[in-house]
Amino acid sequence: MYKPELETACNELLKIASSIKIKFDGSDDLQFMTLCFFQKQVDHMRSTLTLLPSPDTQLIVRSMLEGLVYLLWAIKETTEEQTKETPRATRWRYYVYVEDKETLRKKMANDEYVSGEERLKVEQDFEVNKEPFLTKSKMKCHSNWKNGKNLAEIFKEVSGDDLYALYSVLSDYHHFGAKNFASQASFRPDNKFEFDPNLDAIVNTSLSLAFQCLYQTLEQADFIFELGISKDLKAVYSYLLKECKIPTSYSPT
Repeated sequence: MYKPELETACNELLKIASSIKIKFDGSDDLQFMTLCFFQKQVDHMRSTLTLLPSPDTQLIVRSMLEGLVYLLWAIKETTEEQTKETPRATRWRYYVYVEDKETLRKKMANDEYVSGEERLKVEQDFEVNKEPFLTKSKMKCHSNWKNGKNLAEIFKEVSGDDLYALYSVLSDYHHFGAKNFASQASFRPDNKFEFDPNLDAIVNTSLSLAFQCLYQTLEQADFIFELGISKDLKAVYSYLLKECKIPTSYSPT
């Protein structure tokens, strides 16, 4: 059965997020990452609510889950872990210079025109910023800012094993996996094909996950920017538990 209270809770959370004004000078990498992820999660929540009751809400929520665990992973390092490595938020922010260098390489390999000024700037920026991304051999850079960590490992490091299981289901939908279709597709005795997704369950799951992703992102933004929204967040969370009467593995701080 579709739970309209989930939609209400998501809208209330979106109102809180939309009212926030954050001042930021651009210097702190973790603040920059948090601000970017916060804005994208807000946009994703709007898109999720706009798409209702489409099963394609799963595509957006999958992206929201990925963004949430990346942010939690970056923040966890600064609050719980001792490391001599370049901070994850810094790697996320500055990996763009590695990507620019790779784009330059491909252009030149394809004999595309690149001005001398552009080439010099890309190469200089790369030389200045490449060190945190070099592999052990020091001969090349990692293929992404996570420096060898895969997504399953990152979910695990932020205690998100249950969320990763859901992420895998959403990924199967995203990639047209047969498993996703197995419970929805059938043939009638007259050999007519029928496709009957359990839309209520899909939408409920999408809204639950969208709520959790934006909620936890807001929690982290509140912690980092001292927004003073914790009471408002907990009020919406309490409404969700009371009205929807659904179990949850997450408890607000």
